[in-house]
Amino acid sequence: MLLKPSDVVEDVYRVLARAGGAYNGPIFVTAHQILNRLPRRIRSRLIRERGRAGAGSGHYYASASIVSDAAEMLMRRRRVDIEWLDTRGLHLECGGETIQAGNASCALYRMHQRVRR
Repeated sequence: MLLKPSDVVEDVYRVLARAGGAYNGPIFVTAHQILNRLPRRIRSRLIRERGRAGAGSGHYYASASIVSDAAEMLMRRRRVDIEWLDTRGLHLECGGETIQAGNASCALYRMHQRVRR
């Protein structure tokens, strides 16, 4: 049976919880970056089942799409924030692979930030 977004939602959450490094707080990452940071077993299985993503990959609902849908599930639970980046003319490098976005916009994900009042 193919992995579904609900199968990887908590793994995606753990990746986002670790994103940030030296920055003071959660930072935005792409679905490709999340995919690259998933446990090897899950990442390999997603790629094997769904293929790589990006323009020219030949895959409409690819491995990064599963990650994106899992992050959207987390957004509906108010655990993740999503913003959008204009990707026209932009190439991303992730895990040593150059990826040309398949759409004119790309979602960016981070841990949910509470609004300060």
